[in-house]
Amino acid sequence: MFTGIVEKMGRLQKTTHQRESMVLDILFPETDLKATKMGDSIAVNGVCLTVIAINEGVFSAEAMPETYRTTNLSLLKQGEPVNLERSLPITGRLDGHFVSGHVDGTVKINRRWQEQNAIYYELALLPSEKRRIVKKVQSHWMVQALL
Repeated sequence: MFTGIVEKMGRLQKTTHQRESMVLDILFPETDLKATKMGDSIAVNGVCLTVIAINEGVFSAEAMPETYRTTNLSLLKQGEPVNLERSLPITGRLDGHFVSGHVDGTVKINRRWQEQNAIYYELALLPSEKRRIVKKVQSHWMVQALL
């Protein structure tokens, strides 16, 4: 689980595409990597990925075909900054929300508009998807499903 609060910024060093999957090599401050080990979960731009290698300030993580197809990770370019968050330890302080980092599906955005510092999205949802949506109001960025 994650809190949804960006912990650090990393930089995409390299991607290796393999049809509809990929390996991302991400430069991560060495001091933060020393506690990271193979198999750890790290959210990259909010997407839960598993560390498959660590080498000299760079960790590698694999995106499976579903993740490749349903996120924008495949669009990242070399050198771009990425948001990083290590998973929440069971004894950790919760400073945000419980977020799984897993994609349950995709929907079409019908409309997007801004109201002061909030951005709203009207999503095209199937009746079966509506049960997964919870209305939530936040002060900065907002996603609100208009049911």
